[in-house]
Amino acid sequence: MVFSPLSTLQPKDWHKTIHVRVCRKWEYRGINEDNPLQHIDLVLVDSQGNTMYAEIPAKEADKHGPIIQADRTYVISRFRVCNAKDAFRSVPGPYMLEFTCHTKISAATEEITEPKYIYNLTPFSKLPEFINDKKKFHDILGILTEIKEPQWIPFSNQSKPSLRRDIKLKDEIGEEIKLVLWGSKATQFDIPEDTTSEDKPIIILFTGCLVKLYRGELNVSGYSACHCTLGQSFKIKRAGIPITKQNQPEPIAVPDLLTLREMEEIDPYEFPKTGCRCTVTIIRLAETQSWWYPACNFCRKSCQQDGSSYICLECNTIDKYSYKYKLPFIASDGTEESEMIAFATVAHRIVGKPVEAVMRSYRNRDNIPADIAAIVSSKFTFSVTMAEASYRNPKKSYQVNSIIHSYGKQRALPFHPPNQSQLVTQNANVYAQSSGSVLPSNTPKSSSESPILDTPTKMLPLEQFSLQTPAKTSELPPNASEENTNTLSTTPPATKSSKKRLHMSEKDDEVDEEESPSETATLNRENDDEKTSDLQRKD
Repeated sequence: MVFSPLSTLQPKDWHKTIHVRVCRKWEYRGINEDNPLQHIDLVLVDSQGNTMYAEIPAKEADKHGPIIQADRTYVISRFRVCNAKDAFRSVPGPYMLEFTCHTKISAATEEITEPKYIYNLTPFSKLPEFINDKKKFHDILGILTEIKEPQWIPFSNQSKPSLRRDIKLKDEIGEEIKLVLWGSKATQFDIPEDTTSEDKPIIILFTGCLVKLYRGELNVSGYSACHCTLGQSFKIKRAGIPITKQNQPEPIAVPDLLTLREMEEIDPYEFPKTGCRCTVTIIRLAETQSWWYPACNFCRKSCQQDGSSYICLECNTIDKYSYKYKLPFIASDGTEESEMIAFATVAHRIVGKPVEAVMRSYRNRDNIPADIAAIVSSKFTFSVTMAEASYRNPKKSYQVNSIIHSYGKQRALPFHPPNQSQLVTQNANVYAQSSGSVLPSNTPKSSSESPILDTPTKMLPLEQFSLQTPAKTSELPPNASEENTNTLSTTPPATKSSKKRLHMSEKDDEVDEEESPSETATLNRENDDEKTSDLQRKD
């Protein structure tokens, strides 16, 4: 059988067969490992050393997931070749491989043993350039100097705490970094302690990492895509309490679900420190506020523009920034309207697109981008806290910390009772006025949706109620038969257009005016005859 190298695969190569070894395999479930499976990820390598990222969708995971195992060699056919993802790339390359319902997998009789490890190292000195960069995963190689025991870390946007384990590495020139393993990776990584071994360092390889800034400190984070490779065990420094002796902390209490009216009535200094939950619909965008800002890669604060550059006054860095969302909007739940603001990843989830993508598609700087305007009528359950502006303004505003649930687009927008009562009053005033006056419908700016006002009917004067003139009596010739008479009498008059009816009405009025003098003379003669007859009777 002829196998195609991974480097020759292109889209629409439906009939090719590959002979590959699975270097890495992991499951992606989102930010929480308890979430439903989204896809299974693989890194494949062929006998020539070519690599390619492959993905098994969730709907095919039950079929293909148990067959594919790491460090095994397979013959695979009937797959789909498509463009590689724009973010979180494990290996370089323009294309990726996707398993479908038609994909066939069989164990290979000839194993692929070389190359054993696949990696693309990022030097320690280059790591600060990739803070919060999601275009690709990073691979690092260092000397293991310290391991801490796993610890439970609570987060406000998660109901359950997460496990975290800190590891310290240093490179050949002595530069040290901290690597943080999260979730199950914190317990899966361990080095058995060998008391008989010499006390010397061990070199370790971590693949599939991201560079983060946690509480102002740079660290390399390892999630589900992270894998480690190490040699024999040596004595290393251990710190912390073993996980078997730790008690798992209680889950964070779920914040209360309040209405905006209830939240408005709470004093800012008495607002719960953990915040609260609220279910609201975005009814409009806040005016005169920008929806993005240049954020410093180190302190996350806004950078100031200086000519064509951006400067962080806190860190004294120049052009070390990335664009972030700063999304202000007005939300309502039917009891009140409140201003809210969402930043960075939370706003990204609301909009559904990265801020860079929206900025690239933004043509007219005087208008709001369509992707930003499209969030109006979207309904969410948010976890919010009091914004700083609430401590100095009478009207409260809130910062969205996380999205608990998304309900999608709503057909109708809520409005709160004060606006509704105003509309009822306006409606009553409209009907109380004369029937001939019509008031235009008024939609208050503070209301997200106003009921349709019934416009009063404008009544016409009685003389203008019908514009059609009566049909004239038809005169028949004296020799007309009785049948013809009946036929003519039962035939309805032809309907004329409105213009002809108006024209004929005006013409009839003119004829009446012309005939009025003769009618007056006839009446005078009749009166004279009556007077003469009366005198004769008296005589």
